[in-house]
Amino acid sequence: MADATPTLPLCELSLYPATRQQTLDSRRRHFEQWGRGMPLEEYLRRDDVLDSDPHAANGNMITWVLVRRTEPTSLDFLSSCETYRRTATASRRGSPTAEDVTAYGVASVFTAPANRRKGYARHMMRLLHWVLAAPDALDRASFPAAWGAPPDPEVLRAAGVANGRFSVLYSDLGRDFYHACGPRPDAPRAGWATLGARETFFVLSAERAPRMEAAAEEELELARLDKADVEALYAHDARWLRADVARAAAVAPGRVRLAFLPDAGVGAFVMSRLMDFDMRLRPTMNLRLWGAAVVPAGQAFADVLAAAGEGREEEVRFVSWTYELRTEPKTVVVARLRADERTFPKMVGELVRAAEEHGCTKIEFWSMPDNLRGLAEKMGFATKERTDHLSAIKWYGDEGEEELDWLYNEKYVLLLLVPV
Repeated sequence: MADATPTLPLCELSLYPATRQQTLDSRRRHFEQWGRGMPLEEYLRRDDVLDSDPHAANGNMITWVLVRRTEPTSLDFLSSCETYRRTATASRRGSPTAEDVTAYGVASVFTAPANRRKGYARHMMRLLHWVLAAPDALDRASFPAAWGAPPDPEVLRAAGVANGRFSVLYSDLGRDFYHACGPRPDAPRAGWATLGARETFFVLSAERAPRMEAAAEEELELARLDKADVEALYAHDARWLRADVARAAAVAPGRVRLAFLPDAGVGAFVMSRLMDFDMRLRPTMNLRLWGAAVVPAGQAFADVLAAAGEGREEEVRFVSWTYELRTEPKTVVVARLRADERTFPKMVGELVRAAEEHGCTKIEFWSMPDNLRGLAEKMGFATKERTDHLSAIKWYGDEGEEELDWLYNEKYVLLLLVPV
């Protein structure tokens, strides 16, 4: 169904960072959509706790509201969303090197039912490019006249945005809606393009488990990791990811290679969001195990980390995961995988163990490398295109979406989902 004519002219509207009261009101509005059985008090408390984590603190997370220019602090806003500023590494077309860039994740896109199908969410998402993109990507002089004036540059400067090289979101509305949200009405298919929305999965049962004999058995020692262990490992993995993207650029510089870095709280978010609360709304983490890493025989994981911190060339092979426990089937979802054919089967065994310990009946990977996907399928895994949580990207540069390779498009990057 096409959008109806907006009640308010688009030229009267703009995007503004939300006040504290607007942020709370936005969260109350989308509580029913994403609360998943949580009491409202816990839902709001959880977001307050997460706001102080590194992935969101110090202005990394901003709630935005689409509202009248004349009343930017009004609670009568028409639509809202969140953006998360993150560090990524990327190579440009023709460049044999990679460099760190600012990128954004978009989440919690929400329009109250009374304002839906009037074009407000679409307009908010189109304006969002003018909020996030680096100055060399969009010429403010070309801002569509029908939309009035572009978002206030002083407001954007104060918010620490308008510096992004790309942005991503995860759509539960299919491929078309966000792809149609481009920065200009005359380029409607210039929004977020779905890329790499594929999963490799196994459904467990009493009669069915992965065929471990599909790969050669190896005696490998694994250390099981708690949340602090995984976060410490991500700090080193960020360095290894930079090297991976740089190597890919050097081998074939004709494409854009990019990857989000998992440190600075980014990868930790998919663990922290599963916190529980006691009777006094104090956060607790009842889930204890979040990953496993290969360790040399007789060595402790702490020794492996210490060696990595001293600049060891050899990467640590590991798997980290998160859980989906509020939906069916309950699932262990791999957050980050750094493995090879030798270590992968052992890590699958740890995933099965984690699933059994938490009553999960599904194991799920996103964006598995081709060589490991073939091995997984020999073990009984299946691969399919996702129908929800579609990872989508908008690149702010001269290169087209067909030139993009999003490396390590895994669950560790995930934010909240973005229905409207």
